[in-house]
Amino acid sequence: MASNSLFRARGLAAGAGTVKLSQSALKMNVLIVDDNQDLAMTLRDILKQEGYTANPEFSGEAGIRAARESRYDLALIDVVLPGVSGVETLRAVRDAQPYIHTVLMTAHGDRILAGEKDCDKVELLKKPLDIEWLTVFCRQLAGAA
Repeated sequence: MASNSLFRARGLAAGAGTVKLSQSALKMNVLIVDDNQDLAMTLRDILKQEGYTANPEFSGEAGIRAARESRYDLALIDVVLPGVSGVETLRAVRDAQPYIHTVLMTAHGDRILAGEKDCDKVELLKKPLDIEWLTVFCRQLAGAA
């Protein structure tokens, strides 16, 4: 189950107010960065079914490039990536888009993020992924709930 402390702290828990990012809830643009191509494509398909635009990238480098070239409302970033790590990717994506919301995905729990100063204001979604949590989070973030 995902750590929901920040989820609640941002007022995004069930029944709370919403945070609007896009003019239209169905126009939310999501960047997915995961070297597991099957997972990234599955997330893309799920998010598309929810009405969002989703762009899967399969490396930190590709995710950073995408964030520099296009605007995103949300980035889903795997923590453990070959080459540029997920935390390094997070930093570069935030440099390119300071107001982007981020979710770090990990099978290693939050201990892998201990001491990372840039990870205190991100959501953490543990693998195997809680798709229901993710879809509710996206709906509330987009103001569609």
